[in-house]
Amino acid sequence: MLKVLPAKKENFDNVYPLLAQIPSPIPIPRETWRNLFNPQWDCQVEPLGYVLVKDDEIVGYIGLITVQREIHGQRHEIMNLTSWTVNKHYGGHAMEMLFPVIQDPKRTLTCFTPAKSVSLIFRRFGFQELNAF
Repeated sequence: MLKVLPAKKENFDNVYPLLAQIPSPIPIPRETWRNLFNPQWDCQVEPLGYVLVKDDEIVGYIGLITVQREIHGQRHEIMNLTSWTVNKHYGGHAMEMLFPVIQDPKRTLTCFTPAKSVSLIFRRFGFQELNAF
């Protein structure tokens, strides 16, 4: 049975193998990836993202870099989605990690560097492209 759970700091070692598989023009060191689970700023709130779990194995991850900002006297959560990755055997379940992120209308969501395939998914959920280069 698959479950989607909030990502926690202690999940890093189990998520890292998935992160290491993300294509990148330059290798990303393990300790750089660890920063997603050990934010260096005061206003990070949980969750740190979501994990897709099969039995006790983490088979997917979507990261959230969250800050709280005051805008016109009100607190807002601004969340940047990052590093959406799933074990190839569970790719059909990747969307399940996105649902808890987009369900809260009080959140402002961003994704600064989505792959084209991810960009298409986000548009279907109402994301808007602010600038195209």
